[in-house]
Amino acid sequence: MTTTKKEVSPMKQYAMDAYKEAKRLDDHGTFEEVIESIPVMYNGTTGNSYSMRNIFILFQQVAKSGKKMESEFAGFGQWKNAGMKVKKGAKAFYVYSPLIKKEKDSEGTDYTTVKGCFFQAVFAKSDVETI
Repeated sequence: MTTTKKEVSPMKQYAMDAYKEAKRLDDHGTFEEVIESIPVMYNGTTGNSYSMRNIFILFQQVAKSGKKMESEFAGFGQWKNAGMKVKKGAKAFYVYSPLIKKEKDSEGTDYTTVKGCFFQAVFAKSDVETI
């Protein structure tokens, strides 16, 4: 019986490629220069900044799409809650999001923990319009 190598999902491949690119830049002493040139990227509805890992993942996906880089991205529901709708045919980009679970300790006190992460679809501000 022959086993085949499991296919890597495109989004996981983006993440792995972004990590390799960051490592390559760091090895050549240019990583800091790249970081300084990166615009602040944030969630267009909450104002929270994206992590450096998500910025690299977004950069790579935007470059492959041929679109212009933007600084505001948010999920479908977040844009909807902000009074915007995603345009028909808009292509999603993906970022890592924490998988947060609410739990109770032995004394009944609520707390949250991060159980892992998943790929969250986000859309650029140019891909939304006012409702």
